[in-house]
Amino acid sequence: AGLYYKKGARAGIDLREWVPLVPTSAHTGEGIPDLLYLVVKLTKKLQRERISVRSNNKCSVLEVKKIEGIGTTLDVLLVSGSLSLGDTIVCAGMDRPIVTTIKGLLTPPPMREMRVKNEYIRHSTITGAMGVKVVASELDSALAGTELMVYRQGQGDDVELLKARCQSDVDSILGRVDPSGDGVYVKASTLGSLEALLSYLEESKIKVSGIGIGPVHKKDITIAAAMGDKSKCGGAQLGLRDAPVLLAFDVPVAAEAKAAAHKMGVKVFTADIIYHLFEMVTRYYEEIEAENAANAKPVFPCVLRIVKVFRTRAPILLGVEVAEGTLRPNTPLAAVKAGGVPLSIGTVTGMQKEEKDRAEAKKGEVVAVKIEKAPGRQIMELGRHFESSHKLVSKVSRESVRDVRRFFASQLGKEELALLAKLEKFFGVQ
Repeated sequence: AGLYYKKGARAGIDLREWVPLVPTSAHTGEGIPDLLYLVVKLTKKLQRERISVRSNNKCSVLEVKKIEGIGTTLDVLLVSGSLSLGDTIVCAGMDRPIVTTIKGLLTPPPMREMRVKNEYIRHSTITGAMGVKVVASELDSALAGTELMVYRQGQGDDVELLKARCQSDVDSILGRVDPSGDGVYVKASTLGSLEALLSYLEESKIKVSGIGIGPVHKKDITIAAAMGDKSKCGGAQLGLRDAPVLLAFDVPVAAEAKAAAHKMGVKVFTADIIYHLFEMVTRYYEEIEAENAANAKPVFPCVLRIVKVFRTRAPILLGVEVAEGTLRPNTPLAAVKAGGVPLSIGTVTGMQKEEKDRAEAKKGEVVAVKIEKAPGRQIMELGRHFESSHKLVSKVSRESVRDVRRFFASQLGKEELALLAKLEKFFGVQ
């Protein structure tokens, strides 16, 4: 091996036995043109017999771009075959396959970059391999990273079959979107990058409410905000508070989209590396979950038996034995009257055992409790509205059951979970 530009490298050395080395710089890019030159040179020299021009079309969509004065165009890589003005092309769209006619084939001047603004050269036919800008109508919903096919009726092509082939990859990805509209909204630069990000989210059990290809615009923020509103109805991933999220992977966010996100309360995460984006959204959801857990108002299931009466009204002071479940402060209680009719009697605001405050009382323990009425509620009196022989149970609601099951289910045993289900049924919680 040796440096490719050394004198010995040009003296007819057998390249099957001698390896040329090309110094390159990741910072300045120096050496990349030399490396490309060497690859082409060696290919021509060592694989001349294997290089051939093929007639079958193979073309990929690299970018979907709007050009001032031209409209939406496709930057494509034509690997083999040809493209001509007037050809009918088929490519994948976000909602449906696109069938349109080529109106223009543009390339930059020689030795110029296609991404840099230049005066384009117009062609009537392009043969592969070549990068070319395709001008046609109805390309707004075209997707980068998909295949572009040419429909030639004279060669027996079936346009419906081409449409199905182009759209198959998109349909498989759309199948990962949660039909309930609950989850994050995802935008990526290409179909491949979108698929990779969706795989990570699926592994982490983070639902996806919608997807898109290309830059983030104001309409994307509006869609994400609408999904956040739906999540308030019990979404499993977006939290109890409204937390709409948009993930932008390797795509720019328009200035108007940033302003709309700030106004609508949409959290936008952007990154060019999938792992960084994944870490950001995971950390964000952990923070949301911790915040919601701190603000939750769970009611733990319990059944109490009155063993002693200290005060019968406002506030009621009782000695109780925990017959089932766990009693904690701030638990609303209901007396179960004859016929199984519940009567709300107030909330446990204090709990003591042997003159010491307790944070909880488990099954079999006897504690003294202070029960106060909720603001605006009727004052309940023991001996008048309910009796000491009546059982007392924690009064659960839909919100309290949701909080218990979501944030504190790991703290409950099988018996307590079964009791919670029984109380849900008793109070008619749906």
